[in-house]
Amino acid sequence: MAVNHIYLIPGFFGFVDLGDLAYWGPAHDMLKHYLRQAAWPVTLHVVPVPPTASLRVRSRAVVQKIRETAPVDAPLHLIGHSSGGLDARLLVTPGLNLVEPALTQSIAQRVQTVITVATPHRGTPSAEFFSSLYGKRLLRLFSLSTVYVLRRGHLPLRVVIRLAQLMRRSISLLPGQRELSLDDHLFDALLGEFTKERRAAVKDFMGELRADQGLLSQITPHGMDIFGATAPDRPGVRYGCVITRARRPGARRIFRRGLSPLEHGMAALYASCWYLASTMSEEHLDPLSPEAMAALIAAYGEIPTLSDNDGMVPSLSQVHGEVIRAIKADHLDVLGHYPDPESFPPRYDWLTSGSEYRRRPFEATWEDVADFLLDRG
Repeated sequence: MAVNHIYLIPGFFGFVDLGDLAYWGPAHDMLKHYLRQAAWPVTLHVVPVPPTASLRVRSRAVVQKIRETAPVDAPLHLIGHSSGGLDARLLVTPGLNLVEPALTQSIAQRVQTVITVATPHRGTPSAEFFSSLYGKRLLRLFSLSTVYVLRRGHLPLRVVIRLAQLMRRSISLLPGQRELSLDDHLFDALLGEFTKERRAAVKDFMGELRADQGLLSQITPHGMDIFGATAPDRPGVRYGCVITRARRPGARRIFRRGLSPLEHGMAALYASCWYLASTMSEEHLDPLSPEAMAALIAAYGEIPTLSDNDGMVPSLSQVHGEVIRAIKADHLDVLGHYPDPESFPPRYDWLTSGSEYRRRPFEATWEDVADFLLDRG
């Protein structure tokens, strides 16, 4: 039996590996466990893609990785988180030439499955903000903060407070130069708390993020209107999706966290991210299929609203193909970046979303993904 090759594609500003911190780490291990338990011959690969480069540049990186690692007759399967799901869709688009026509089509014809996880198929309003001059500057600090939290569990209080202020202010007005310089000050202060070795790796990652930000304008709702019209599904490929929806921020949930300034600051930061992603317009959405509607109602007890999101991507924007599973989780929970400090290595939450997504639903999510790959879902 031929060995199946699965390619895991990171998403928007997604690092692949920073020392002992792996973007796909927990999800990679869980998926590998279930597939090997089923005695399915498989090799998993994590694709290093430029974090915020254009979809075409990122998809080329996937093609190159496949060319370097998969035999020419191997069955291929693509799993993309966030914008990584768009890279996967673009790669298999009929007639598209990413590198060399013969090579691109040879690879696309061998792809059997495309699975997208929390992917902005119809765009995300968050990208509109990060496409602005101020948003691009703040993106560096926001990305570094994400890496820091997943590595150490929480940001220093002074950074939490200031970052929450900057994010909240960005929703209502355009800051001046003074705020931009404070952004740089916070960035340098936070970077200085990493070890020398990890600081070098983080600087390289941030350099890639700054060098090419073509992705940002492409994953806005307007940008994805064009993508949807020019990137049809490939006949013969099974498309599946995992949908995420996090809790709506509210004063009651903040007060339930107690009086810790750090907890309140993290909750405020999450609230800002949630509100940025909550302004999706109905004009950018396609009608849901009866099957998708049934899956969403079974998971949430209702159809998500236009404003529902996972802190980064609207939930209704994530529907494409068969709904493999719809979960109550934020944007990075689904990869295994939820709070579990007792695990080894410890896992920490991306933002304090209060999703309560933990090990059991995480295992169930990736068991369903494995079943979809095995065509027994």
